[in-house]
Amino acid sequence: MNGIRRRDLIGYFGMAVGAGVVPRCQPSPGASPAQAGSADPRGDNNSWVYVPLDPARVGEKVYELYSEGGCMYAISGGILACHREAAETPAPAFPLHMMKYGAGGVGGWGTLCGALNGAAAMIGLFVVDKQGREQLVNSLFAWYERMKLPRYRPAGADGQTQIVPTTSRSVLCHVSVGAWCDESGLKVDSKEKTERCRRLTVDVAMKTVKLLNAYCRESQAGPEPGPPRQTGTAPRKGVLPGEWMGKMRCDTCHQPVENPAHAGSLLGSQRR
Repeated sequence: MNGIRRRDLIGYFGMAVGAGVVPRCQPSPGASPAQAGSADPRGDNNSWVYVPLDPARVGEKVYELYSEGGCMYAISGGILACHREAAETPAPAFPLHMMKYGAGGVGGWGTLCGALNGAAAMIGLFVVDKQGREQLVNSLFAWYERMKLPRYRPAGADGQTQIVPTTSRSVLCHVSVGAWCDESGLKVDSKEKTERCRRLTVDVAMKTVKLLNAYCRESQAGPEPGPPRQTGTAPRKGVLPGEWMGKMRCDTCHQPVENPAHAGSLLGSQRR
């Protein structure tokens, strides 16, 4: 059976395992631990060394886990369970249950999409280097804003359900779900909406794994001369120093302000 089972999760997340280092994603000679994203100088991240994963396998597990705890729980559990399967040395126990808080945009508040929240957590777990970590998060979030999702279709009977793909133009749960409800004509409490978010979570998980796989390969190759090459979508610049902080699209919900220097920020904007 290819599906993940509860006892598999208990074996991974419920039992503390000693620290270890996985040799398959170690830095090349001359590359620093920060460049490889494999070890914290303080020594508290030596066990969390990323191993390249199969995006399709991760997707299957994420889809199965969704019903147990929602988007953030499923994406974290799917990636970690596949990491356990692929790693030569098991990593320490992880309190997966806490990831249930992200469902519905954090406790149903409709803020940051739980799939993105969990994905960013997994990126932060495996990538210690600040520049590398933010580059991957930037790529993932910008991709999410512009892609028509969901794209994933599960095998079997579940895959027969037709789900309209939409472009969220925002990383916020309430905007993303609202855009889907408007275009599909279905309500937020419909079974189709649940299936939509379930499949979207798989899409985000598979994209996250592809980004981490690419980052791992580049880390093994060592630093390249000149400016660092971007992985995936180029990161979006923040707003002007001293003004509103953020990188997400604001024009999705807010009218631009009159001052061109602040266009797209929240300052003085109005809800459409």
